[in-house]
Amino acid sequence: MGNFNFRNLEKNEYEMWDAFVDKSPQGCIFAKSFWLDAVGSKYDILGCFDKGDRMVAGMPITQNEGGYITMPKLTQTLGIVFTDFSEMKYVKRISKEKDIIMDFVDNIPKFKNFDCSFHYNFTNWMPFMWKGFNEQTRYTYVIEGIQNIEVVRGEFADKTKSVITKAVNHNLKVMDNLTLSDMYSMLKKTFDRQNMRVPFDFEWFGRFDAIINKNNARKMFFTVDAQNNLHAALYLVYDKNCAYYLLGGADPEFRSSGAMYLNVFEAIKYSAGFTDKFDFEGSVVPQIESMFRSFGATQKQYFRIIKNNSIILNMKQDIRKYGKIILKRG
Repeated sequence: MGNFNFRNLEKNEYEMWDAFVDKSPQGCIFAKSFWLDAVGSKYDILGCFDKGDRMVAGMPITQNEGGYITMPKLTQTLGIVFTDFSEMKYVKRISKEKDIIMDFVDNIPKFKNFDCSFHYNFTNWMPFMWKGFNEQTRYTYVIEGIQNIEVVRGEFADKTKSVITKAVNHNLKVMDNLTLSDMYSMLKKTFDRQNMRVPFDFEWFGRFDAIINKNNARKMFFTVDAQNNLHAALYLVYDKNCAYYLLGGADPEFRSSGAMYLNVFEAIKYSAGFTDKFDFEGSVVPQIESMFRSFGATQKQYFRIIKNNSIILNMKQDIRKYGKIILKRG
């Protein structure tokens, strides 16, 4: 304990941080500085350095002005990102990671509420548990080895293969030259069907997309029919570690056309050009979960770690308050 130094990275170190993320087993696009800029977070990147001043871990801290450390919009996971310790013996690696995590917990800025989801390669949340945090297990689905696309397709459920073949036979085709407005319209139709609002407006989406596109980290897919009716759309984000099905929407009028399945298949094939993993980002909605599972993806567990200090603070205030009343009455 106490073998590491912690400090917030300077902005001129963010390029170094992004390169660190690329090499980390927990590295993902959501931890990179341009992503945090794109989602409009107020953030710091808390770096952990060893005695030789080498960064061995880091954690983006996204905190609002109310003192809540929480997940930004459209962000699947953040949490602690380690350097690659895979060359170490397991017993040494897990001990070193435990020590780093323990120190991290002590160096997280004061907060009223902590709510952060960690990458599925972060496997030890016990140091948080020892400090009074709680955990909820979440799931995502990931296809690994996507560069061998025929093997990947062979793992699809038979029904999924059939739906994709049907979509092609009905002359549906996937395009990439429609607009962000078209994408947003598909999202809106999907949310409208569920009597829900899209959790961001088009202006926010436009600002987000401008930064992601500037960093060559997104691709949009649109499935249309022979009459140029737009059936479905998919918004893919990626880096060299993984591609992510970030957003998808469909026109309820064409729900049975198989357009979204075709979109997903084209997105996987496109992603195989620069990465070997495709992450569906999971869902707790049964129909969506079953669709993701049908592509032969592997289920991955990850931790949502939470703590509400405002409740604890209120309890302590109540104890102090009523303790004084009792003393006065005595």
